[in-house]
Amino acid sequence: MRKLLCALALLLTACGQQAPDAARAAGNALTPATSPSPPGTKAHAAGIDWFDGSVEEALSTARSQDRPLFLYWGAEWCPPCNQIKSTIFVREDFIARTRQFIAVYLDGDSAGAQRWGDHFGTSGYPTLIVLQPDGTELTRLSSGMDGARYPEVLDLALARNRPVPQLLATALSAPGELAIEDWSLLALYSWAADNGRSLPVDQLPETLSRLAASCPPQLPLLRQRLQLLAAIALLDSEQALPEGVTALLSGITASAEAVRLNLTELQYYGADLLARSTNPGAEEREQLAGQLRRVMQSVFADDSLPIKQRLLTTRLLIDLAELEDMGRAPDLQDLVRQRARWADEQATSPYLRQSLIYNAAWYLHDVGLSQEALAMFEAELERAVSPHYYMSYLSTIEEDLGHADKALTWARRAWEKASGPATRTQWGTSYALALIRLDPSDTASVKSAVVQLLDEMQAGGDGFYQRSFKRMRRLNAALKDWSDSQDAQRRAVAAELRTRLHQMCRVDLGEGDACEDFA
Repeated sequence: MRKLLCALALLLTACGQQAPDAARAAGNALTPATSPSPPGTKAHAAGIDWFDGSVEEALSTARSQDRPLFLYWGAEWCPPCNQIKSTIFVREDFIARTRQFIAVYLDGDSAGAQRWGDHFGTSGYPTLIVLQPDGTELTRLSSGMDGARYPEVLDLALARNRPVPQLLATALSAPGELAIEDWSLLALYSWAADNGRSLPVDQLPETLSRLAASCPPQLPLLRQRLQLLAAIALLDSEQALPEGVTALLSGITASAEAVRLNLTELQYYGADLLARSTNPGAEEREQLAGQLRRVMQSVFADDSLPIKQRLLTTRLLIDLAELEDMGRAPDLQDLVRQRARWADEQATSPYLRQSLIYNAAWYLHDVGLSQEALAMFEAELERAVSPHYYMSYLSTIEEDLGHADKALTWARRAWEKASGPATRTQWGTSYALALIRLDPSDTASVKSAVVQLLDEMQAGGDGFYQRSFKRMRRLNAALKDWSDSQDAQRRAVAAELRTRLHQMCRVDLGEGDACEDFA
C-alpha cells in the first residue's frame, strides 16, 4: 500500500495535480522530479547487489524465489552507460528499489551476451528491462529520464504488474479501462529501445498519436509527452509532421515541469522538430527558437541537474544556430569553448568523464573548432576508461578534414585498443568500412582487415547475433558496393569475403531469411 500511494503521488505530480492528502499524511508524498537529490539519494556503500552468475541462473533463481528481474544491458565504453553508472546506479533510493529484484548486469562483451541481446530484443546500449519472475517483460526504462523517475518507475511497474504490450492493447481498444498509473507507464516507457517488441517499428508514430489522443484530458503532461514522442518517431520518415508541433513545443517550453519531463527529447530533437514543422510563420519560428534557447540557458544554469544534462543543452543551441546558418558564429564558438572547458573541469570521475567528454569535444568540431576538438580528444586518451572510443572520434574528425591517412591510422589504432568480442567486432568493422571508403584501391588491406575480423568473430564464439549481426550487414553492403568496379581482383575478393560472411551467418543462424542479404 505504501508503494501504491507513492506511485500514485508520482503520477499525479507528473500530471500537474496535487498528490493526495492521504499520501502526504502517510509520509509517502512524492519528491518532485525537479529535485535530483531527494532524501536518501546519497551513494550507497554497498551499491547494487548484482547477481553473481549467468543469465540462465538468474532466470532460474527468479522463478524459484518468485522475484522479478531488473536487467541492465551495457558496455564499458558506452557513454550513456557511464552516465547511468555515475548518476543513477549510485542513488540510494534506486539501489534500495533494486533489492526487490534479481539484478542482472549483462555486459555486451561477456560470453553469450549478444545471443542474450537477441533473446531480450535489445538494441543499443544501455537497455534497462524489468521482467516478471517467469521472464515476461514488464517495461523498459529510458536512459534519458530524470534521475528521480527511475526508482519511481520501478515501483510503478511492480505495483501494476502488467506488461506494456497488454497496456498498449487496452489503451487502443478500451482506454477508459486504464488507470492513471498505466498511462504513466506508457508515457515513460522507452519506446526508442522497444526494438519492435511491443509493436512494429513502422507503426510507432501512428500508435503513439493514438495513445496521445486517448490519454485522459486530466493528464495533460502525459498526453503532451506522447504527442512529442509521436512527432519524434516521424522524423526518420518522409511523412509530414502534424500541424500542431509548433504549438506543442511552445506549450512544453512554457512549463518547467514539462521541460524536465521531456528534457532529453528537446535537447536531441528540438531543432529537427522546429525545422520540419508544418507551415510555421517566420515570426512564430523565430519566437519558438528564442524560447528554446532561453529554456536551454536556464537548464544549463541549474546546478541541481547532473552535469551531462546541463552540457547537452549545448547540442540544441548548436542545432538551432545551424538552422539559421550561424553554426560557426564567433559568439557560438566562444560559448562552446567555454562549455567544453567547464565540462573538462567538472568531470572528475572516470565514469563521468567517459559519459560526457566526447560530447564537449565533438561540439567543438561541430562549430568549426576542429583542432581544439582533436587536442581535447588526444588529451583524454591517457586517462580514458575506453580510449578506443575517443580514437574513433579522432578518425572521424580527420576524415572530415580530408586527412584520409590520419583517419585510417586512428581507426586502426581504435581497433587495436578495443577489447571484448562484441566491441572488437564493432571497431574492426569500422576500420574495414573506413578502408573501403577512404582507400578503396588497396584491395590487399581490405581483404586482410576483413579476414582478421572474421577470424576473430569465429574464435570469439558470439558470432552473428544482435549488434555484431548489424555490423556484418553493414560490412556486407559496403563490400557489395565496393565490388561494383572494373577491377577484377576487387570483385573476386569481395565475392570471396561475402561468401564467407554468408557461410558464417548460416552456421550461427541457420537456413532462415536472416542470412539472405549475404548471399
